[in-house]
Amino acid sequence: MMSERMKCVRVVLMALACFGFCTPTWAGPTKNCKTSCYCQGVDSHGCLTNCGGCRVTCCCVCNTKCCTFTCCCRCKVQNCCKKSECYSNVCFLQCASYCCEYSCYSCDYCGHCCYTCGGTTGPA
Repeated sequence: MMSERMKCVRVVLMALACFGFCTPTWAGPTKNCKTSCYCQGVDSHGCLTNCGGCRVTCCCVCNTKCCTFTCCCRCKVQNCCKKSECYSNVCFLQCASYCCEYSCYSCDYCGHCCYTCGGTTGPA
């Protein structure tokens, strides 16, 4: 079980490192913003489901020159399969002005989740 958890941790760390390289500080001015997000629960087969999910506020950093963003949030959802799971390319953001291009959603066996995503947004 620890090796599965370490895989998820490695994926999340790689995603965060990638986000850092994709939007360097010299690329333009940034602003902090927030948006609503609905993180889905995990059913007994390990598939994402609306049952047992959690609505949470995501903290975002928006690059106003390049019209890109990176968001991150944490929450606790219902994980019926009781295994650590990791999902990529899912968009949980509830605001249509954010277009997710990449994401990583990891959920441990207790339901503690971390969601990171990034992509493009309209001009500020």
